[in-house]
Order: sequence, then structure tokens, then C-alpha cells
Amino acid sequence: MSGNQEPVRFPDWAGQPPVIAESEISGTIAADIVVVGSGNAGVLAATAAAFAGASVSVIEQQTREGLHMYGLADVGTINSRWAEANGVPHIDEAEFIAEWQHRTQNRSDPRLISQFAYHSGEMLDWLLSLMSPMLTGRLNTSNFPCPFQTYDGEVSGYKTWAGTCELHNWNEGVRQVIAQAEKRGAVWYFGNTAVVLTKTGGRVTGCIARTREGKYVHYTAKKGVILAAGDFGANHDMYVHFHQEIVMQYESMGLPTDRLRTAMGRDGMGQKLAVWAGGSMEPGPYACIYPTAGGPKTDVDANLAEWNGGGGAGGFQGTSFLRLDARGRRYCDEGIMGIYGILHRTYRNGGGTTCSVFDSQWFDYVQRQCHEHFMPYKNELLWAERTKVVLARALEAGKAGVGTGRGKESNLFAANTLEELAGFLGFRGEEKKTFLASVERYNEFCRAGRDADFGKDPKLLLAVDKGPFYAIKTVLSQPDTGLVGLNGVVTDENQAVLGKDFKPIPGLYATGTCGGGKFFMQYSSVTSGLAVGTAMTFGMLVGRHVASL
Repeated sequence: MSGNQEPVRFPDWAGQPPVIAESEISGTIAADIVVVGSGNAGVLAATAAAFAGASVSVIEQQTREGLHMYGLADVGTINSRWAEANGVPHIDEAEFIAEWQHRTQNRSDPRLISQFAYHSGEMLDWLLSLMSPMLTGRLNTSNFPCPFQTYDGEVSGYKTWAGTCELHNWNEGVRQVIAQAEKRGAVWYFGNTAVVLTKTGGRVTGCIARTREGKYVHYTAKKGVILAAGDFGANHDMYVHFHQEIVMQYESMGLPTDRLRTAMGRDGMGQKLAVWAGGSMEPGPYACIYPTAGGPKTDVDANLAEWNGGGGAGGFQGTSFLRLDARGRRYCDEGIMGIYGILHRTYRNGGGTTCSVFDSQWFDYVQRQCHEHFMPYKNELLWAERTKVVLARALEAGKAGVGTGRGKESNLFAANTLEELAGFLGFRGEEKKTFLASVERYNEFCRAGRDADFGKDPKLLLAVDKGPFYAIKTVLSQPDTGLVGLNGVVTDENQAVLGKDFKPIPGLYATGTCGGGKFFMQYSSVTSGLAVGTAMTFGMLVGRHVASL
């Protein structure tokens, strides 16, 4: 270092890159490509590169036996041959891209989103071809067909599409995909943790990893290193630095922030590796997958994924029923972007107790809902039959109600009159009058076809006036910190990591949630399962691209 050069200063959350002496390296393994991480993006990147003829080394922290893939089964894609064979209508790619950009207010990189629109279906078909018919023969299609739906594809100015593949056996299938890549020469190094990238003349040429035995191995890459190590949600320092909206929500409610992190999530090492090599984290506002589908925080503290209609019934979840606060007041338009739209609005109202109020027309109302994630699937009539049973139980239980979440207390109540229902929910005196007045005012808007208070889409205005009447009680004691994060480092359209000059850092790529450009503000679903679908699609694309160099 010359006397005029200042040492590189990294953000506090990043710390300083470790220095591994040459004498500490126990061995060197050479390949065309090194993939750091073997999650949804990393597996597809390594497999695509191997199929393209490249030699591949995969550094994976988990053991082979314990390898577990993140996701809730939904793999969001469009226009696959699989979907077409199942009767799902073709989706206009340009319309899909425009909707995505609409939701992120043009913060997403449209060059990336366009690639997803035109290649995600291809990815799914290829992925399924790598798995055994025993696994691929047991797939479901979310929200299709829906013979009773009245949803026309757009609500409150937002569009959604059906047809996501529900790959419930992916943790079994991924082992078959890895086996296919290994047949073509890709090598997985399980139990290895990436420590630092190596550079030669400004080019990233490899990665030093630590084995479970504490030894250091240098994995060199002739063509490039692909970072696919997941998000940073489990890293508290990174979480509070980048997810300021959640931090401020906690502070506004007088709650501590010293342990904030996502429910799952990775440690952010992929992002750190990129920043140490000269990359930058993308500008916010950042997004997480909300809500955390992990159950209540207290007995009746049901996070939004638990806004449901019955244990085992699948529930109502994000259905846009009339919502009232603890004083019986309606507080927002319930129909914006499904569960995502109401999530932060509820927190910004201070959380606490809220209730969803609906009546015997619930099945018809569900058929009006959009295809956002965390919505009841309109094509599952078994769900409807089970829900009828749970609602009947609630009516029979009276003021005792029934429990439908994972807590011990009742959260679903039913009655033959609204006044009786208000009493079961604990409303008394003036608050009970407010509850009844709020329902009546809402019903007047429904009959008029115009929500004069909050502008709810007329398509979702259905009066709550045909008994029996039902209510789901929800308590939100603290804001949801999310399941995993969705933001990463700045890349170009080829997923090459960009330096401070916005030029590619030679030899370095970032995909999945290590790379940015896809989700902002909050996770919302043009079609369900996009977190997994984007990770897999962009993994496939970057693997092919780097292999072609």
C-alpha cells in the first residue's frame, strides 16, 4: 500500500474481511465456476452450469443429510408447458412485467423482471424434467381451476394471476436434481463455510472456505464465482440497519429492537463477501416475506397468516372481510393487495386486538378475492367443506367460541345476530354501539356500491347482513419481522456484481436473495411463490451465462 492510499472502510455491519495467510491454506480445488450456497438459487445455478459443460464446485454450509430448502412449496412461474398442460391460460408477459413494476414503483430492475417473465416457465419445465415421475406426478396448481370464482384478475388497481406449481416435495426432489448435476461433474463440498473471496489483478478468482474441521480450502474459479448464499435476515446488525421501517414500527409501539431478525433467514455472508470485494447493497426500501407463517406469538396473538377460519380447514387468512379495531371502528380499506396491504396498516395503528366480521355469504366473498399469497385457494372445495364444519362448531359454541390458531384461546366466534356477536367478542357499552354502527355504515356503502370512507373496490363490497354472523379475533402484540429477507447487492442484467462505478466486478456474480433488483417495500405476489420462483429462475440463468464465458 502506498503512503497516499487510505485503508478501505466498510460499514459497521460488514466488519473487516478476514485475512487468511497462504500458509493456512490446506489445499486448492480448481473449477470453472464456484457457487457459494446450495439453496434454491445455488442448486439451479450449479446444475445449469454443469449441464452447459462447465466444471463446478459448490460450497455449502449444511451437511448433505441435513440439506433443507427454504420455501412454502409454491414455485411461482408463468407460461410453463406444465401449466399449459394443466389448462392454465397463457399470461401476457408485457402485462406481467408492467404489474411487477407497478407494485415496486419501478424500483425493480425491469431487465431482470423481463427475463423472469420469459424464462421462468422454461425453468420449471426443466426442473421437473430432472425429478422422478413419482415426485412430479403429485403436483398441485394453486387457484386453478376455479369454477366458482367471480374475481376478474384485478382488484384495487392490482392484478394477480393463478397457476403456481405447488412443489410440496421439493426437499426430496432437490436431492435428485443435485444427483443429475453430479453426474455431469459438479462437486458439492458440504460442511464448508465461505470466509472470503480471492482476487487477482482486480478479478475475483476464487473463494476461501473453512471446513467443519477448521481447515481452510481455496476454491478457484476460472470463469466466475456465483454468490447464492441466501439473505441476511438472521443477522441482527444487518437487519436493523436495512429494515428501518420495522425498527421504527417497534419503536413507535415502545418495543425493544435489540433482538430483531427474521424468523428464518441466513447470516448475510454472501452480501458481505460481495461488499468486501467492492460491491454495494442496493438502495431500499427493503422487503421481507410477510407474514411469517409460523404461528402466534401468544395464545391469541395470531400473525396475519393465522387470520383463518379453522384449524385443518385452511382458513380465510388474507380475505378482505370488514375489519374493526379494539373499539369497534373500521380503520382501512381491507382489499388492497390482499394480506400485504393490510399488514402494515394494522401495525401503524398500533397493533393490538382487531376482528374480521363476515356472514353466511363467506364462500361467495372468497370467490371475489385476488390470487395473492396467503389467500384461501378458491379451487379447493375440500377446504370449503372443512370450513363449514368449523363455522358450525363456532355457532354451537356460542360465547365460548373455538380456537383455530395455534394458541389456547378462542379466536373464532359465531352468532345469529350481530348484537350477540359483538357481545361474544367482548364489546360492551359505547364500544358495542360503535361496533354495530360500523357494520351498518359498511353495509350502507356495500348497498350503494361506493365506500365513501376508504374507497374499497366496489367488487369487494358485500354487505354483512345475512346470518349467521362470524368474527375472527386477532391480537398483534408486535410487528412481524418477516420470514426471510429479499434484498441483496447491486447487479446488472447478467447478475454481475457492480462496483462503485456501476461497472461489473470481473468474475463476480450474485443471484437469488444475494442479488438485488427484484423486491422492494414489501413482498407482494403478482402470482404466489415468487420468492422461490425468482431464486430458481435467476439461478438457472446466471449458471448458464457464466458457463458460456
